Amino acid sequence: MKNLLLKSVCFVVLGLFYPSDAFAFVDEFNTQSSLDNYNVSTNSGSVVVESGKLILSAPSSAKHFPYVSLKNEHMDEQVESISIDFRYSYVGIFGAGIIVDDNYPVNGNNYDVGSNSIVWTWNWGAPPKLRLGMYPFIHSEIFNQTGLHNLKISGSPGMYEIYLDDIFQGTTNSSKQIDSLWFGNPDIVSTTSSWPVIEIDRIQINNAVAVPSFPYLSQRDPAWKDLPYDNASVWAGDQANTIERWGCAITSVAMVLREYGVKMPNGDEANPDKINGWLLSQPDGYIGNGLLNWLAISRMTRESRESGHADKDLEFTKSFASPSDELTAGLFPIIDEGGHFVTLFDQSEDSYLLNDPNNATRSSKLKSELIRSVNTYYPSNTDLSYIMIVTDPLIDINATYSGSAVGTKYDEEISDDVGSGGTGPGRILYIPKPSAGDYTLTVSNTKSDEGPIKIYSYDTNGNVDVTTQPVTPGSSNWVVSYNPDGTDPTISELDTTPPSYTGTNSFTGWYNQPQIATFSFADPNMPSDFVSPTCTISREGKNRTCSVNVLVCDKYNNCASHNLTSNPANIDLRPPGRVKHVWGIGVRPFSLISWTPSRDATKYIVNWGTDKSSLTNQIETRDNWLWLPTPKVRHIYVKVTAADRAGNLSKASQVEKINVTPYYWRW
Repeated sequence: MKNLLLKSVCFVVLGLFYPSDAFAFVDEFNTQSSLDNYNVSTNSGSVVVESGKLILSAPSSAKHFPYVSLKNEHMDEQVESISIDFRYSYVGIFGAGIIVDDNYPVNGNNYDVGSNSIVWTWNWGAPPKLRLGMYPFIHSEIFNQTGLHNLKISGSPGMYEIYLDDIFQGTTNSSKQIDSLWFGNPDIVSTTSSWPVIEIDRIQINNAVAVPSFPYLSQRDPAWKDLPYDNASVWAGDQANTIERWGCAITSVAMVLREYGVKMPNGDEANPDKINGWLLSQPDGYIGNGLLNWLAISRMTRESRESGHADKDLEFTKSFASPSDELTAGLFPIIDEGGHFVTLFDQSEDSYLLNDPNNATRSSKLKSELIRSVNTYYPSNTDLSYIMIVTDPLIDINATYSGSAVGTKYDEEISDDVGSGGTGPGRILYIPKPSAGDYTLTVSNTKSDEGPIKIYSYDTNGNVDVTTQPVTPGSSNWVVSYNPDGTDPTISELDTTPPSYTGTNSFTGWYNQPQIATFSFADPNMPSDFVSPTCTISREGKNRTCSVNVLVCDKYNNCASHNLTSNPANIDLRPPGRVKHVWGIGVRPFSLISWTPSRDATKYIVNWGTDKSSLTNQIETRDNWLWLPTPKVRHIYVKVTAADRAGNLSKASQVEKINVTPYYWRW
């Protein structure tokens, strides 16, 4: 091999992807007639078909190894993949190999396999080593050199993925279209030494059927595959923290963004590494252990549109339904296959056509196969409001609004596409385009310790407010107050007890009008239009009461019945009867010796129908002093009204004239 140069390759692919719907060529070398499919130059060696193998060999004295090439008629214009089962049963000093390229060398001429071929195997060196290489001469040693191996190349010009024994080896950005497959070595060497023995067990070539154009990106792209994903060093360790392992979802999103012409808000291409970096800069980019927050991507596309790097928003919707309707509508759903995410872009009667960011050779999926969820972005320039609640799967959540269940729950995780681990599942409740108001959460924490729930509240522009609420083991109820206008949401534990009765008003003395008893209740969540219940005490008498039966509820419909009785009240609604004439004209010394108007008027008032002990005096007097000859006589004019203890007044008596001589004055 000459002028060998090891280079690292970074690339981004935007082009056609072809599904493996047709076998162009299969050869298992069961008969000697298999050689009819090849141009065979034995040169100084041997080419035979035996024991189900095509075998190329040459003696150590030979200077020219066999050269065998597949005839052009078996190579379609668009080869999607080639799979070759092979073995070097002996590894010699002089090199020969298996070469996939876009042309055939001329027998007898030197050909720089390492610098020109799309993918190859070759042996060289002392001691000799068997190597696998790809354009532009990136190569590695094949261990177990004499064992049976499988070489596979798949993809399209500009992006081919290489596998050895089903293990991903790397990606080549050769722009060549696969158009040749050959074995051996066309070169004539100048000295002699040992040659390898190459055995080909099986060849399969898949020709592609062109399908609608859709971008393809790989999470294994050298440009980003080794970059840290999210904060995976924390939950997966420093040795397993890369986009190559965990980046299937963000790479699937990147393909959809490419299709819609959406770039990053700063104008960069929406590659997986750029998306990962943007998500890390956001308060809601990733949720749980490395789960992509699909809603954050909607906000990112709005920022891109506002900065002139997208012409539309992309709203998000998630469902358990079949993705067929989305595909029919021209959308590109990203499906969860159980920890791995791929992008669908077309469908047939029984299959979905897809781009798998972890496997460029995979092109379809039967509609009968597992789909755990369907995640779709659709063009829109409207409302991005959402409520998203995230927690541990051991904490169950249900939501209601105005008494009706709302939202859909999903358990989601991402698997390690290189190893065998996973992020662990997260439970997510989505409520799209929520109305303003109170949402009741019923939470059941089956863990043995406290666990958090996180509420992500998105306004109409996709801006987010994140609230964390610890919940203790067992059942609890919470209220999230939300408004899509961007008002900060609140969460509080739901009051599950009805309003409590705190008492009623008291009455003292006597009342001359019916009295209203008001019954008071306390509850932090009383309805704003709540009116305290009342009853009216209207019957006359002492210690009268009233009663009422009521059902009192708070705004969360916690209710209790109460049979309530007022405090007693003294009610007298009628005034005393009219004061009648009680005094005659003249001196009444027997009655005036100890009488004063302010104290004893009631002693001389009769026939009013009310107990005298309940009355007070209101005496009107007019003094008309007449200085008569001795003895002098004083004239007193008296008009009497009576008031009971309730304040009811009688009608006044007639005016009485009383003549009093000084002898009887005792004022």
